[in-house]
Amino acid sequence: MKRKIRGPFPWLMIHLSSFYRHLVTVLIFGLGYLVLCWVLFSQISHDLTSIQMKKMGLRYQEHLRELLLNINTHKYVVQRFYEGNYGLKNQILNIQVSANENLRSIEKENILLEEIIENRSDSGLAPIEKEYRPDQINQEWKEIRKSVFNIDIPTSHELHDDLLIQIQGLITYSANLSELTQDTSLIVYELVEGTSGLLPEIQKTIGQIMNLSQKVISLKEMSVNERDELVGSLAVLEKYIQAGEKMIPTAITLLADQPDLREQITQAFGAYSQALDEFMEEVRKDLAASNLNSLSLSRFENIGIRAMNETFVLWDAGAKVLLELLDEREDAIRIHRLVIIGVTLAIVLFGFFLGAYFVLESQKALRALKETSIKISRGDLSARVPIRHRDEMGKVCVVFNHMAATLERMMIQFRLLINGTQRLASGDFTARLEVDSSSDDEIRAVGVSFNRMAESFEEVVSRLHRLVIDLTSSATQISAASKQHEATLSEQGVTTKQISVTATEISATAKDFALTISEVGGVADETARLVRMGQSSLVRMEKAMNKMEDAAANITSRLADLNEKAGNITSVITAISDVSAQTNLLSLNAAIEAEKAGQAGRSFSVIAREIRDLSSQTAMSTLDIEKIVTEIMDAVKSSVMGVDDFTQEIRDGANQVNEVSEQLSKIMEQVKSLVERFDSVDHGMKNQSEAAEQINKALIDLSEMANETNISMRHFHSTISHLDKAASDLRETLEKIN
Repeated sequence: MKRKIRGPFPWLMIHLSSFYRHLVTVLIFGLGYLVLCWVLFSQISHDLTSIQMKKMGLRYQEHLRELLLNINTHKYVVQRFYEGNYGLKNQILNIQVSANENLRSIEKENILLEEIIENRSDSGLAPIEKEYRPDQINQEWKEIRKSVFNIDIPTSHELHDDLLIQIQGLITYSANLSELTQDTSLIVYELVEGTSGLLPEIQKTIGQIMNLSQKVISLKEMSVNERDELVGSLAVLEKYIQAGEKMIPTAITLLADQPDLREQITQAFGAYSQALDEFMEEVRKDLAASNLNSLSLSRFENIGIRAMNETFVLWDAGAKVLLELLDEREDAIRIHRLVIIGVTLAIVLFGFFLGAYFVLESQKALRALKETSIKISRGDLSARVPIRHRDEMGKVCVVFNHMAATLERMMIQFRLLINGTQRLASGDFTARLEVDSSSDDEIRAVGVSFNRMAESFEEVVSRLHRLVIDLTSSATQISAASKQHEATLSEQGVTTKQISVTATEISATAKDFALTISEVGGVADETARLVRMGQSSLVRMEKAMNKMEDAAANITSRLADLNEKAGNITSVITAISDVSAQTNLLSLNAAIEAEKAGQAGRSFSVIAREIRDLSSQTAMSTLDIEKIVTEIMDAVKSSVMGVDDFTQEIRDGANQVNEVSEQLSKIMEQVKSLVERFDSVDHGMKNQSEAAEQINKALIDLSEMANETNISMRHFHSTISHLDKAASDLRETLEKIN
């Protein structure tokens, strides 16, 4: 009986072994761990990509700063060239070559920017606007280069300012694109906002102030609008300077554990602050106070250019610090990634080897359990599972060994039971089972019942043996007595015939009786003698019949005892049937428990099936014994009935013998009377003839009674033969039992 497997994954439980189920479990956990590692490595890769993007943005901004510096320098050098300093032409050309190199580098970096925008669809970044594209900047720069020596100062400033605005916009865009402004590190955020965010605006504002100052200083006059514009620009510049003085010192403070980087940014920031303070002081003292006569244009331009240059220096220093910070962060992330990889590999390998060790140990225990089960199923009940560990599998092995020991004890008891049953079946009724007190209650009960059954069988067979001996002896005695009685009856028949012949002669010679009185006397004496002999024979016959009646009564008693013993055998057979049914029920329960135990109880199921077969064989043997006992009881019943009939016939024969005896007594009396009155024979001759006729009639009746007695004796002899045959059948039945 197979039990249906329930659960969410019955297919796995049916088609996969224990090893592969453990392997699937390990793979599933490993897959989950790999997914977690993949997420972690994805995050690390994202962080590395983000750092690389920020570094690329810084390199991109570096080229843009150099281009911005060259354009600014080109603007003011061109202005001086227009003011009559024609020796600056070569410097202008050199600046243009440097700016061209910057543009080529920017175009190369721009290709990477375009790829980033295309690959990072989740960034939400829009494509680079047309006015911020390097090719557009390059186009405008080409126009400036072509017309640099053929235009006036205002047009040059306008073209340069437009180009500077585009470059500053591209700087801001690249900062956003490279996620510099979105960094979670406070140092990086403060440096980016203080340099990439504020310094371009400061440079732009300084440029606006210088453009306005150059115009005012050249014309030596300042309108109200120009003054308002100058004051507004100063206010904006001061605002940007104050914001930068908050962010950059904060970043410097955060660099306390990195003195080299802190020293670089501190020196650049000090020079930057000094240059801006000097520039702001100059603007407030001379331009804002309208003290234009005492203000030198060249000096003011030198101060402004120095402020812008220091701004670039601070910007470069901040970029270098950012690069070093990002390099350190990248190195830390790479080291972290290597550590994670190493730890992951170590954990995976350790988990794999540990899991493999556990699985192999479990497999060894299961293999040992399987091999021991096979040995037990093949009959080696002494096999035991070695206990390797004290875990759940070890507990299962302990329980299995306990079950095997119990099964071994049970099989020993069953073998003893089978051996005893075989000895009992072969006729050895002295077979007994040694009941072990440590055995199960059922086995102990079966052993006790078997011993009781064997004792009952032994007692019944012993009594049957004695009964057969007695029955055979009685049958032999009855047979001998019947033969003797038959001989006696034969003699009686002969005598009766002789008497009949004599009576006929008496009747024939009655008329001559007077003449042959002497012969009548002799005949009378002979008749008296024959009557005495017949009476004696009748007495012996009566004694023989009494003996036959006693023997028949003894046979009836013996057969009644035999019938009672057969009834006892029937009760014993009923007890055996009950024991067999109980054994069959126990074996059925054992088979059910074995099926519940599954694979481990298969051998126990085989043993339970063998016990059930043995129980069935015992039940069949019991039925055969019951059939034989029933035949014995039927034979005994028929024997009892035959003996009863024979006894009745003996009684009838005895009654007839009594009647004959009475008649012979009468004859004897008549003969005596005849002898006593022999002297008056002559007077009673007439009566003698009648008496002779009566004697003849009585003799005829006697002959008929003798014939009937002879027939009864033949019937009695046949009954004795049946009784002897029944005794032989009973003896053969006992031989079969033995």
